[in-house]
Amino acid sequence: MFSCNKLINNISRIITLLIIFCVNSFGQTNITEEPRPKWIDNPPPGVFVGISHKFAEEADARADAISSAKREIIESLGAVISGEIVDQVIETSGQVESDNAYASSKVKVISKNIISVKPDQIYIEKWKEKTGLMKFKIEYRAFASVPFSKTKHKKFINDLINETKMVAEQGFAESMELAEMGKIFIAIEQLKLVNNNLKPLQELIGIAPTVKAKLDFFSDKVLAKITNLETGIRIEGLDYDQFTKIGEDLAKPLVLTIFCQDGDKKYPMSGLPVVFKILEGKATISSKTYTNQAGQANCNVRQVSSGGKLKIEATVDFPDQFKGESNKYLFEILSDNKIIIKIIETNLGQPVKISYLENALLERFNNAGFTILENNIFQEISEDEIKSESPQKIMETVKQSGTDLIILGTVSSGQTNKVSDKFIFSWARGTIRIFNVKEQNIAGNFILNNKGAGNSEEQAGINAITKVSDQLITKTFKELGLE
Repeated sequence: MFSCNKLINNISRIITLLIIFCVNSFGQTNITEEPRPKWIDNPPPGVFVGISHKFAEEADARADAISSAKREIIESLGAVISGEIVDQVIETSGQVESDNAYASSKVKVISKNIISVKPDQIYIEKWKEKTGLMKFKIEYRAFASVPFSKTKHKKFINDLINETKMVAEQGFAESMELAEMGKIFIAIEQLKLVNNNLKPLQELIGIAPTVKAKLDFFSDKVLAKITNLETGIRIEGLDYDQFTKIGEDLAKPLVLTIFCQDGDKKYPMSGLPVVFKILEGKATISSKTYTNQAGQANCNVRQVSSGGKLKIEATVDFPDQFKGESNKYLFEILSDNKIIIKIIETNLGQPVKISYLENALLERFNNAGFTILENNIFQEISEDEIKSESPQKIMETVKQSGTDLIILGTVSSGQTNKVSDKFIFSWARGTIRIFNVKEQNIAGNFILNNKGAGNSEEQAGINAITKVSDQLITKTFKELGLE
């Protein structure tokens, strides 16, 4: 047991010694004879020190150190120029092509001011690294001292500001052209791109006050234009003061106009999807279209089959970031329908002087915007004629009246059932016929029965009539698209 433990301990010591040997054997050793100069750790003002990676060739280390110094010069501007652009420019010595005008302007400035800078001092370190028991390799690391004076730095910043501002002004002008073409959302996005490229320049330290003032003025102009375009989008509707008439088309389409109001200028917005939807009433409409060059979308309204006002909602499909309540418009077209209502009502066989059903219908249709015509023309009509007269004869009777709809009906109570002296049931029966004069047909025909209770036969009959009447009114208004 002891021998086994001793063997294990010996093996562990051997492994440990091998690890230590390998670490020492394969480590790197600086074999440079010349001492490191002070300018590396304490560079003088206006000097940028580039440090290379280790390379097998001294020339590669020198080139990498110079690139490192150039990168430091550019990065001294902060976040004005992205690291990606810096890498591309240095790696290609300024030969970078880009579809982004702002990136291209930065490449131009870097190429003009930075690419040609040269080091005034270079220090080379020589490193030895073992790669095996009897093998080693030599690598080089370079340090480059690259002077870049305040004057050059100031020129670099001014060139960057001037080039970026020139591109931004061109972007602003193109945005205004897009706005005049009705492409408001694209114009807004381009203006935001202009602002995003101006903002880092405004945050630079050490730029001349006059330059800063010009940048701020232009930036404020861009921001104001973004606000004007975002808040200037308008939706207007035109119905040509039309009125609906049951059975007819609207003479002219509803017109939705979408534009952007920028001060005293109006920019029609073309190519926007618009969906029309009926919220109240019945008709056939063209549901989806696009705005034309004038920023207009038309909705044709045909075969109006409801008697009251017509509500049609238009929804504009703006890009997601602009969607909201402001992308809707409601057309409300009032009706110009005339109606004659005649109801014969009896309670327990006795004529009722003031018909509950007729009065309720008159009130509801009046509230719905109908013009109520006198029903004297049907003064002598009988209950049987209301129930069975042919539509042709009814239409012939009213042809000179100018009416659009006729509602004829009857409601009567009859059979009673006495449960107790104070609790009596009565049954009622009601009929309504709706005649569409324009279409020369019957638009609705309803027959309903129901019962009501009261403390007398008369009251039970009244209650039964009321129930049947209310149900008939509901069916009538639903059929005419007024519910």
